[in-house]
Amino acid sequence: MKTFKTVPKNIIFGFSLIEVLIFLTIISLFLIIAITITVQSLHNLKLTEYKILASYYTQEAFEWLKIEKETDWNAFINKSSINGTTYCLNNGLNLNLASPCGNNDFSLGNFFKREVTLKKLTDIQNNYYVNIKITLFWRERNDVNQIKIESSLNQWE
Repeated sequence: MKTFKTVPKNIIFGFSLIEVLIFLTIISLFLIIAITITVQSLHNLKLTEYKILASYYTQEAFEWLKIEKETDWNAFINKSSINGTTYCLNNGLNLNLASPCGNNDFSLGNFFKREVTLKKLTDIQNNYYVNIKITLFWRERNDVNQIKIESSLNQWE
Protein backbone atom coordinates (compact mmCIF):
# COMPACT_ATOMS: atom_id res chain seq x y z
CA MET A 1 0.00 0.00 0.00
CA LYS A 2 1.24 3.46 -0.92
CA THR A 3 1.45 6.19 1.53
CA PHE A 4 1.22 9.81 0.52
CA LYS A 5 2.93 12.58 2.30
CA THR A 6 0.81 15.55 2.99
CA VAL A 7 2.08 19.00 2.27
CA PRO A 8 1.87 21.46 5.08
CA LYS A 9 -0.72 24.14 4.42
CA ASN A 10 1.69 27.05 4.85
CA ILE A 11 3.91 26.11 1.79
CA ILE A 12 2.82 27.79 -1.48
CA PHE A 13 4.08 26.59 -4.85
CA GLY A 14 4.71 29.02 -7.73
CA PHE A 15 7.00 31.79 -8.88
CA SER A 16 7.90 34.87 -6.97
CA LEU A 17 7.37 38.32 -8.46
CA ILE A 18 11.10 38.78 -9.06
CA GLU A 19 11.30 35.54 -11.05
CA VAL A 20 8.38 36.60 -13.24
CA LEU A 21 9.94 40.04 -13.87
CA ILE A 22 13.30 38.51 -14.81
CA PHE A 23 11.56 36.12 -17.21
CA LEU A 24 9.58 38.96 -18.84
CA THR A 25 12.73 41.06 -19.19
CA ILE A 26 14.59 38.24 -20.94
CA ILE A 27 11.65 37.57 -23.30
CA SER A 28 11.31 41.31 -24.02
CA LEU A 29 15.01 41.63 -24.91
CA PHE A 30 14.76 38.63 -27.20
CA LEU A 31 11.72 40.10 -29.00
CA ILE A 32 13.35 43.54 -29.35
CA ILE A 33 16.46 41.99 -30.90
CA ALA A 34 14.36 39.85 -33.26
CA ILE A 35 12.28 42.85 -34.38
CA THR A 36 15.41 44.97 -34.90
CA ILE A 37 17.01 42.29 -37.07
CA THR A 38 13.79 41.92 -39.08
CA VAL A 39 13.47 45.67 -39.68
CA GLN A 40 17.12 45.94 -40.77
CA SER A 41 16.68 42.98 -43.13
CA LEU A 42 13.60 44.59 -44.69
CA HIS A 43 15.50 47.86 -45.11
CA ASN A 44 18.38 46.07 -46.85
CA LEU A 45 15.92 44.21 -49.06
CA LYS A 46 14.28 47.49 -50.13
CA LEU A 47 17.68 49.08 -50.80
CA THR A 48 18.60 46.14 -53.01
CA GLU A 49 15.30 46.50 -54.88
CA TYR A 50 16.04 50.19 -55.55
CA LYS A 51 19.56 49.36 -56.77
CA ILE A 52 18.19 46.77 -59.19
CA LEU A 53 15.60 49.22 -60.56
CA ALA A 54 18.24 51.96 -60.79
CA SER A 55 20.54 49.66 -62.74
CA TYR A 56 17.68 48.77 -65.07
CA TYR A 57 16.75 52.42 -65.76
CA THR A 58 20.39 53.35 -66.30
CA GLN A 59 21.04 50.47 -68.68
CA GLU A 60 17.79 51.23 -70.53
CA ALA A 61 18.99 54.78 -71.23
CA PHE A 62 22.43 53.59 -72.35
CA GLU A 63 21.00 51.02 -74.78
CA TRP A 64 18.60 53.62 -76.15
CA LEU A 65 21.47 56.09 -76.69
CA LYS A 66 23.39 53.43 -78.64
CA ILE A 67 20.34 52.93 -80.88
CA GLU A 68 20.04 56.70 -81.38
CA LYS A 69 23.72 56.82 -82.38
CA GLU A 70 23.24 54.00 -84.89
CA THR A 71 20.08 55.56 -86.33
CA ASP A 72 21.61 58.96 -87.18
CA TRP A 73 25.17 59.76 -86.09
CA ASN A 74 25.02 63.41 -87.21
CA ALA A 75 21.81 64.11 -85.31
CA PHE A 76 23.23 62.29 -82.28
CA ILE A 77 26.49 64.24 -82.21
CA ASN A 78 24.57 67.52 -82.68
CA LYS A 79 22.74 66.78 -79.41
CA SER A 80 26.10 66.97 -77.59
CA SER A 81 28.40 69.93 -76.97
CA ILE A 82 32.02 70.55 -76.04
CA ASN A 83 31.04 71.57 -72.50
CA GLY A 84 28.47 68.79 -72.19
CA THR A 85 24.72 68.99 -72.68
CA THR A 86 22.51 67.57 -69.93
CA TYR A 87 19.10 66.03 -70.59
CA CYS A 88 16.44 64.94 -68.13
CA LEU A 89 15.09 61.54 -69.18
CA ASN A 90 12.37 61.16 -66.57
CA ASN A 91 9.42 61.46 -68.95
CA GLY A 92 10.44 59.06 -71.68
CA LEU A 93 13.60 58.68 -73.67
CA ASN A 94 13.84 61.92 -75.64
CA LEU A 95 16.74 64.26 -76.47
CA ASN A 96 14.59 67.12 -77.79
CA LEU A 97 14.75 69.32 -74.69
CA ALA A 98 18.17 69.97 -73.17
CA SER A 99 17.78 70.71 -69.49
CA PRO A 100 18.81 69.00 -66.27
CA CYS A 101 16.15 67.56 -64.00
CA GLY A 102 14.92 69.74 -61.16
CA ASN A 103 16.26 69.11 -57.67
CA ASN A 104 13.01 67.49 -56.55
CA ASP A 105 12.02 65.92 -59.89
CA PHE A 106 11.99 62.26 -58.86
CA SER A 107 9.23 61.39 -61.33
CA LEU A 108 10.79 58.39 -63.10
CA GLY A 109 8.93 55.42 -61.69
CA ASN A 110 7.66 57.80 -58.98
CA PHE A 111 10.97 57.47 -57.20
CA PHE A 112 13.95 58.08 -59.51
CA LYS A 113 15.60 60.91 -61.41
CA ARG A 114 17.64 60.12 -64.57
CA GLU A 115 20.04 62.61 -66.19
CA VAL A 116 22.23 62.11 -69.24
CA THR A 117 25.16 64.33 -70.18
CA LEU A 118 26.53 64.17 -73.72
CA LYS A 119 29.97 65.69 -74.24
CA LYS A 120 31.49 66.05 -77.71
CA LEU A 121 35.20 65.23 -77.89
CA THR A 122 37.77 64.57 -80.60
CA ASP A 123 40.46 61.93 -80.80
CA ILE A 124 44.02 62.24 -82.15
CA GLN A 125 42.82 62.01 -85.75
CA ASN A 126 40.16 64.73 -85.19
CA ASN A 127 37.31 62.25 -85.31
CA TYR A 128 34.38 63.09 -83.09
CA TYR A 129 33.16 60.84 -80.33
CA VAL A 130 30.62 61.42 -77.58
CA ASN A 131 31.32 60.85 -73.90
CA ILE A 132 28.10 59.70 -72.23
CA LYS A 133 27.45 60.04 -68.51
CA ILE A 134 24.18 58.63 -67.20
CA THR A 135 23.36 59.37 -63.57
CA LEU A 136 20.33 57.97 -61.82
CA PHE A 137 19.32 59.34 -58.41
CA TRP A 138 16.83 58.08 -55.84
CA ARG A 139 15.90 59.09 -52.34
CA GLU A 140 15.97 56.80 -49.39
CA ARG A 141 15.08 58.19 -46.00
CA ASN A 142 17.10 61.44 -45.83
CA ASP A 143 19.83 60.37 -48.28
CA VAL A 144 20.07 60.72 -52.05
CA ASN A 145 21.74 57.70 -53.65
CA GLN A 146 23.03 57.47 -57.19
CA ILE A 147 24.33 55.11 -59.84
CA LYS A 148 26.52 56.34 -62.71
CA ILE A 149 27.49 54.87 -66.05
CA GLU A 150 30.13 56.51 -68.23
CA SER A 151 31.03 55.42 -71.71
CA SER A 152 32.14 56.78 -75.06
CA LEU A 153 30.54 56.23 -78.43
CA ASN A 154 31.97 57.03 -81.84
CA GLN A 155 30.56 56.68 -85.32
CA TRP A 156 32.19 53.34 -86.10
CA GLU A 157 31.60 51.31 -82.96
